[in-house]
Amino acid sequence: MSPEYKYRAKTGAGKTVRGSCHAADRQEALSHLLARGLVALQLREKNGFLLTLPAAERLSSALQRLGLHNCGSRDLMIFCRQFSTMLKAGIPVLPSLRILSARFENKNLRRHLEKTVSRLEDGRTLADSLGGRESPFPSLLVNMVDAGETAGILDDILARLADYYEKQHDLEEKIRSACAYPLFVLGVACAVVLVMLFFVLPQFESIFHSFGLEMPLFSRLLLRSALLARTLWPLLLPAILAVPLILVLALKREKYRLFFDRLRLRIPIYGPIYTRTMASRFALTLGTLLGGGLSLHQSLQLAEKVTGNRVISQEIRELRKALQGGETIAGPMERCAIFPALLVEMVRIGETGGTLEHALSQASAFFERESDYLIRRLSTILEPFLLLLISIFVGTLVYSVLSPMYQIFQNI
Repeated sequence: MSPEYKYRAKTGAGKTVRGSCHAADRQEALSHLLARGLVALQLREKNGFLLTLPAAERLSSALQRLGLHNCGSRDLMIFCRQFSTMLKAGIPVLPSLRILSARFENKNLRRHLEKTVSRLEDGRTLADSLGGRESPFPSLLVNMVDAGETAGILDDILARLADYYEKQHDLEEKIRSACAYPLFVLGVACAVVLVMLFFVLPQFESIFHSFGLEMPLFSRLLLRSALLARTLWPLLLPAILAVPLILVLALKREKYRLFFDRLRLRIPIYGPIYTRTMASRFALTLGTLLGGGLSLHQSLQLAEKVTGNRVISQEIRELRKALQGGETIAGPMERCAIFPALLVEMVRIGETGGTLEHALSQASAFFERESDYLIRRLSTILEPFLLLLISIFVGTLVYSVLSPMYQIFQNI
């Protein structure tokens, strides 16, 4: 049996009514209400979480502005792969999207695909239907779909996009895997430190007081720090939680984002890894766009929007200007000093031989492997360094516990 939805709605005469209806999903329930001349104010599945429709839209909009409501590369890969497979199997666009909107895992993407189906039924193009101010789809995907629709090769374009997002997802997973162990060790160490500060040392303080002794200076300092943290935690906790939110909001402002992006390129050790990752993404994006039938100028325009770094986006803008002035892109790439020399040379060879797409694909694969190697090497170096640092800190804490015990034994 279909789920039951409870609603509060307005009639055409402006009267507020309440009731319930059975529907397969939320969209069907809304359609039933509209067919009866009712405008939904609230709609929820029976015994489900209540969220007014305007509130849901405001929440979605707020998350979108913060960059927390977008699709990940894995979701985009699955969407493009499944959509492409259906089109290659001969299923038209509209039925394919209906199937995806009914079964996709990501709720945000599924909700947007339902809107996409409605827009397509109203006669809009697929690219216009997928895009929009609050669309979770990146501009790269929307513009590539637009090019595929125009050229009549939408299934091939979606297959290329699936390969692109698959490679991007693989790189992201490699970075997460390399960071997982150091972060786990750091988390365990922080937990040990907090337990010792808040539970172990206070016990020794009470023991010292019972013997009429004074704790060593270092132990007293640690105890006072723990006491201060316990006293001020109602203020410290909101401040700690507010830091990520403030950082996200600050990075929405152009000057702060530009400063942060420039800093990421210059940080020792991390900078070279990040530069190679950006070089791989740039080459992969540009090669994918050229292979999708877009011109070099259009490809650079899209690559500028999806690079994820304001400094590199500015340099790509300069490449477009140089291209409009009749130059090749290898020369301006060499002058900007951000792109690795090997990428510049491979682009130059590709331009000279008319195989720029292939050269970019090779360059992307090379820099992806190099980034992976550098990440693994950094992780290998970082693990023993972290263990040493944590051992010193925990050892100091242990000393602060054992030292008072030794003093107690001397006075027995």
